[in-house]
This record gives sequence, C-alpha cells and structure tokens, in this order.
Amino acid sequence: MLWALAALSYAIYNLRKKNSTLEDSICRLQYELGLSYAEQGQYSKALDAYQYSRELVWRCPIASHNVGFAYLKRGEWERATTYFNRVLELDPYFQKAWLHLGEAYAGQSKDEKAISAYQRAIELRSPPRCLQNCEAWLGLAACYMRMRKYDDAVAAHCEVTRLKPNDADAWFGLGVAYCKLYKSDAISAFLEVIKLKPDFLDAWDSLAKAYRYCGRQEDEAAALRQMIKLKPDDPTAIRAHQKLTELYPDSPNVWRDLGEACLNQVGEEKDGINPFTQLTKLTPCDPTAWHGLGACCLRTGRFEDAATAFRRVLELKPDDVDAWYLLGAARRNQARYDDAIAAYREVIRLKSDCSYYVWHFLGESYAGQGKYDDAIPAFRKAIELRPPGWAETWFQLGSLYVAQKMWAPARDAINHLESLDYSLAAELEKRLPSA
Repeated sequence: MLWALAALSYAIYNLRKKNSTLEDSICRLQYELGLSYAEQGQYSKALDAYQYSRELVWRCPIASHNVGFAYLKRGEWERATTYFNRVLELDPYFQKAWLHLGEAYAGQSKDEKAISAYQRAIELRSPPRCLQNCEAWLGLAACYMRMRKYDDAVAAHCEVTRLKPNDADAWFGLGVAYCKLYKSDAISAFLEVIKLKPDFLDAWDSLAKAYRYCGRQEDEAAALRQMIKLKPDDPTAIRAHQKLTELYPDSPNVWRDLGEACLNQVGEEKDGINPFTQLTKLTPCDPTAWHGLGACCLRTGRFEDAATAFRRVLELKPDDVDAWYLLGAARRNQARYDDAIAAYREVIRLKSDCSYYVWHFLGESYAGQGKYDDAIPAFRKAIELRPPGWAETWFQLGSLYVAQKMWAPARDAINHLESLDYSLAAELEKRLPSA
C-alpha cells in the first residue's frame, strides 16, 4: 500500500499539477497510515511513512506536518519544532501547525514562544472563541500557570469551560488557578468538577484546601471525610485524617481514625505511633487506644514500648486475648522467653481453641530456652490444628529432632516438608548424618 501511494505521489509531484487537492489527499492517506502505526506504538514505522511522503512531495505542508507530529508524539520536541517551522514557511496559515508548534515549544519549557504559537492558532480559527480552539486555550492556560500568570490562566480556563462546560479537567484547572490567586471562586470551580466526576479525588482534596482558605472549617472537614470514604486505603486518606486532627485536635475519634489508617497501611505504621500516643493522653483508660499504640510499636520494632502498651491494656482489660498474644510476640522478639511463654499460656487458658500460631510461637519460645521436650509437643499441637501443617513449624520441629539425634522423626518431618517447601526440606536434609 505504501509503495503504491508513494508512486502515485511521485507522479503527481513530477507533473506539477496546479490543483493540489489530490496531492494533499495522498499525504493525508499516508498520515493515516502513519497514525495507525503510532496508535500501535510503532513510531519508527510511522515516521518512515511520514518522512517518505515528505521526501516525495517536498512542497506539501501536510507531509512536513505529519513528520513533525510524529516527532511530537515521541516527545522529540526540538525535531518537531524544526518541522513545524518548515510547514509554516510553506503555509503560514496552517492552523494545526501553529497549535502543535505551541505544544513543541511548551515541551521545551519555552513558554513565551509557545504562547505566541497558541495565540496564532486561535486567531486562525474563525471565530477564535470556538469549540475547536479548546486545545489551544488549554495550552495557553498551562503556559500561564508555569509562568505564574494566574490571572491569564484563569481567563484561558474560563474560555474552555465556556466552550466545553462538561469538561471536568478544565474546571479543575480553573479551580487550581483561582486557588493560586486565593479567590473563593475556586470553590465553585471544584464543585463543578465534583458534579461531573464525583470520584475525582484531587478535586475533593483541592476543595478542602479552598474551604480552609475561606475559613469554612465544617465544609473542609466534610470534603476531607469524602476523600477518606472514596479511597480509605490510599495514602491520600492518611493526609486527610492528618488534616482532620488539625481541625479537631481535642477529638479522640479523629486521632483514633488517623492511627487506625496508619496501622492498616503497610509501611505507614510508624506514623501511627503519634496519633495513638495522643489518643492515650485524651483517653488514658481506653484499652483500644493502648492496643493501637502497642500494635504500631510492635510492627516497627519498638518491642519494649509495645510490651508497656500491652501491659497497660491488660491492666484495664485482663482477659484481652489479643493483648496477651501480642505481649508474647513482643517478649519473644526480645528473647525474654519466660515472659513470652507466660503470655502464650495465658492465651491458651483464656481461649482453648486458639490459633495454631499460638502453639507454634510457644514452641519457638521453649526452643529458645533449650526446653526441647516442651517445644516438641507445642509444635506438634500447632500441626494438629492446621493439617498438613505450616512449613516453618515442620522445619522447627525437624530441627529439634536433629538436635536430639532422633533421626526417624526428623526424616518424617523432611517428608512432610517436601510437599510444603522443598528448599526447607533440602536444608533440613543437609543436617542429617551421611548414610
């Protein structure tokens, strides 16, 4: 197809027909071919199609524009600029070339030149304030924002929202520009965004900021809570919770919500220590506040602080099974095995059908003391509660058998491990004496 088009284009070029309509049509067909390549991410093939067209039809502005547009899509701003300028030497009224030249200059942070190009593109489209000029107005707005000419950015965004009243992104850009000017009009703009896209998280965030600028505390809080509701597991939710604590520093609920949000997000547990600490000051007799503080400390390796917090929970609520279990975890991590064993034994006393994890860690604690005769039954109880057993439990149990030179039970542990974790089975196999 490409060679047929090229041959036809070359024939037309040599004949130098006065009417260039057919010539332009061929270039457009080649542009469509290049565009189909570009849509598939095959930009090199797209450029081959465009460039081939341009070489055959040297004086055709459309062909040169196609080459520049391909470079623009690839982010090669300087090359794109070269081709668009060449187009405009051939045809200074080529509106799309001015538009794309503006984009190429903007990509190079040459905002003054980009503005001039966008303005020329708008002038060439009649009337200037028409729907087809929205792209140029948006380009202008972006340049003005980077140059901190916020009044001009507002004017440009207003043109877009007037032409495309259902464009949520345009309303959002307008709201941001108003915010830079500390104008309450930002609130109306962000509310328009939310009307069009109720789940636009950044719009809710920006709306909350706008309410803050205007001193509308309750409205700000409502916007922040909506952010949390939309994406409770997103990092933005933690920021929203933090802002709520600034609004209501004496409210136990907002500190609790912040702490729990941090605790529920992996990697954020350290940030939960402060809110739970604040909560324990506001509600010192609330065991859940101390429990949250202990959990955050435990997950971040602050084992003594965790143990202190769980001890406080147990002073307030002696039969809290979770607190006993986590106290055992803190002490086990400190190698304080007597205290860990006591805590795990209390869990078993309070809850006879407790998790196999309790028995496993009880076994680890006994093993840490060198009390293998107590550790082995604990590990076997853990396996009994969770057949076919946890690989780590079988490995620990097998290691104890090896340490006591109980070869047959050790071999049995290896056999079970092979179906659970072959690498652990191989490691345990190495510890057996050679046949």
